[in-house]
Parts: sequence; structure tokens; C-alpha cells
Amino acid sequence: MKKLAVASIILGLLNPFSTSFSQEKVEVKSSKIGKIRMLSNNNVPKKVVVVRNYRTQEFVSGLADILNDINQKIAEPKIQLHVILNSSSAQAGFQSEMKSKGYWGSMVETNDQFYTSDQWMQDWGEIMVAEVEGEAKPQMTIFDSNRGRGLAGLPKLLSKMWGAYYLKNPSNAGIKGDYGGNIEVTPDNILVLGDTATTKLRNLMDHHGYKDKTAILPTKWLMVGHVDEYLSFIPNENAAGGYTIVKADPALAFDLIKNASTDELNKVNPTYKRQIMNIKSYLDGETSFSKKTPSDYDLTTTQNILMNNTRDAGSKRIMNQLVDLNRSISKVIDKAIEDLKAKVTQVTDGQHKEFSVVSFPTIFQGRKSGNTLNRCVALLPGTVNMLVVRDHTITPDAQLPLFNDNIKETMQAQGMKVHFLDDMPYHNYAGEIHCGTNIVRDPDKYHVRPDVITRNSMKRKLFKNLHTK
Repeated sequence: MKKLAVASIILGLLNPFSTSFSQEKVEVKSSKIGKIRMLSNNNVPKKVVVVRNYRTQEFVSGLADILNDINQKIAEPKIQLHVILNSSSAQAGFQSEMKSKGYWGSMVETNDQFYTSDQWMQDWGEIMVAEVEGEAKPQMTIFDSNRGRGLAGLPKLLSKMWGAYYLKNPSNAGIKGDYGGNIEVTPDNILVLGDTATTKLRNLMDHHGYKDKTAILPTKWLMVGHVDEYLSFIPNENAAGGYTIVKADPALAFDLIKNASTDELNKVNPTYKRQIMNIKSYLDGETSFSKKTPSDYDLTTTQNILMNNTRDAGSKRIMNQLVDLNRSISKVIDKAIEDLKAKVTQVTDGQHKEFSVVSFPTIFQGRKSGNTLNRCVALLPGTVNMLVVRDHTITPDAQLPLFNDNIKETMQAQGMKVHFLDDMPYHNYAGEIHCGTNIVRDPDKYHVRPDVITRNSMKRKLFKNLHTK
């Protein structure tokens, strides 16, 4: 019995989850599971998973530095960094770097069973909990989005390494809409899917606890098509429901540029300087944005109208198209937020009908033909696509200090600390930090505890009643 107890303790230390597993878990069919629960940004993080390849070496080093800084400021459990390398030969050099910083073994670990250059860690799926036949309590489960390619074997391997069950997406279409970045959840457990998700994935979620608890938001207008490109959630004990919705906001971006000084705009990454200055020049000459006929906005000649080097890239025609494109995108995002709020209010029977919503400045580029938007993607790094760990965010550096300062001020007002990280190795390939990472979270521990949310809700109601009499 003593040997079994010791083995159980050791297994518990190796396992990143709160549940102690006595045996290796296996692939489970959907018919053998009951309700599933996705884990939100309010669940306490335990491990961050990232790929280190020839493009992301500096990013991973920077991420390790930021996590080390965060670990000095938070309570247990400290956050670990699980690094997947692109080859076994890279192991020694990376270990040496991490040892020199004091991270190796204490905070940073590498996966010695899987190697890949495929850096999109959010794509392969989600880490959740599920009711499993024969188990007394919900079990940690790795959900494989069935993406395949360079990450084909990773989800099942992680389930074996971490003693979790393994559930595979019933759709084998390999469609981007089923990837992890398009499967999000609010801290009050309302599922958020983009409308690019397959019917089979939606049905799976419906059959296992999310029927009538899912907000389907528009993502077909995006190049990648993931809801995390314009939406995120941060824990906030002072907000209704215990969290704040963060949205991408093109209108805010244009307002900041229009009102900026030349000195402020000169600090932009040189890669974007010409485009930003062209936008500023255009905005300075416009008191209002005239509405053109649909034919004026057919951008099918190029998918990224500001990233080309054509002679008219800074012309009034192109600038007018860009402004109109982003004005239309603002309407799409604003409506999506209202639809999400309506779904949360409906699911909570009206208990959660007040919301905290903040904006991050974001400029999109893409195509608009008539009233149809498509292949849209962030021009500067999409800062909403961030990593949320407790009351800290690891946010893409917008490459424009003016935007970063606005984001920092916004987050500080919500009680959050912001760490900016250059994520150009992801942004240059139409992704950002959230796309390139995944997180193991504790299903039983919350940054903002449910009792705190309830207590604060009662205080708000009391205050409102006192001041309406």
C-alpha cells in the first residue's frame, strides 16, 4: 500500500492537472462521455505550451522571461513553460540558454517525444474536462481538432504524457473553423464559436452540455476565420459576471492615429511607417467619410491592400477603401458583441445583463465587395489575440507605441498588468500570440472565485436599489 501511495504522489507531481490519475487514460468515444466543460481565462493557468523553431526562437526566450516575471508576482501554482522543439539537435542549445537564466527544470521543460516546426499550438484543439463513463468525477480531456499536418500526433501524445483522456473531433474535414482559436468560452461557461465551425463540431458541443448555451459569432469575413482574432475575455472581479470582454476596435485605432502627433507616429515600426503616415495624412484631410457605391470597394486585385508596394498604395482611393472597410468591420464586431451579450443574458436567465466591454485599437486589411467582407486580417499585430494568465496579459506588441500605451492604460483600469511581446514570427503568417500557444488550466481553481462574483453582484444590486429609491 505504501508503494502505491508513493507512486500516486509521484504521478500527481508529474501530472499538470489537479486530478490524480492511477492509470493511463485512453481515447474515449463521444458516446462514452456526458457533459464537457471548456476551461476559460478565469481558470488558473498551470502550463503554457509553445513551439520553438527557427522563426520563434527569440519569441520563446521572451515568453520565458515574461513568465518568470509573472511568477514572481503570483501565488502558487507557478506557471510552467512546455517547449516543443523543431528537432532533437536543438535540445542542448536551448537547455543551455534556459540554464543560464535559471529557468531550466524549475520553470521550463521540453518535450522529448515530439518535434515539429508547426508553430500553431492553438490550432490542434482544446484542453477541457469531461464526464467519462466509469469515472466518479469529470476528467481532464484533450480535444483533438483533427487539424493534422505537423501537429497530427501531438494531442494524443499530450493526453498520454499528462494522464488525460483523448477525444477526437468527429469531423475529419480539417477545416480551420474547428481549430482551437475558434472555440472559446466565457468565464460563465457560455461557449463561443465562429460560424466557420463545422456542423459536426457544433453538434458534438450541443450533445455534451452546450445546447442553447452557445453563441455563434461571424468569422467568415476573416482570412483565418477564428473568433479569437477580435474577441477575448479577462477575469475582473469588479465587473458584472466577474469578467471583461475585450474587442478589436478599428474606430478607436483611427481616432488615435488622427489625434496623434508626428512624434508619436514616428515611433511606429519602420515596416509600417509609410502606411500609418498615409492613414494620418488621409484622416487629417477628412471631416467625415463619404459613402461610395459598392463598386468602389471591390478590393479583389489584392488581399492586403496596404502591404503591397504599388504606386497608389497611399492614394486617396486606397485610403478611402481602407477606412470604409474598417468602418464595416466595426459594425460586424459591435453586433457580434451585442449578440454575445444577449446569449449570456439568456443563458443566465437575466442574472448577467450588465457587461464590461473594453476596446483594443486594431486596423484590419482585406477585401470588401458590395456588402461582403472577406479575407480580412490585422494590419498591425492583432493585440486582442493575447495570452491571459491570472491578472496578467501577454499581449502582441502593436509595433506602434501609441497603441500599446492605450492598451496598457485600458488594462490597468481593469486591474490587469500588461506584458508586451514582439510576435512578428506569428503575425507575418496571419496569427498572433494566442494562435501560437496553448494553456493547461486547473478546472477547479479560479482567479476570480465564484463566491467573489456572487458577493460583488449582491453589492451592485444593493447599491443600485439604494440609489433608485
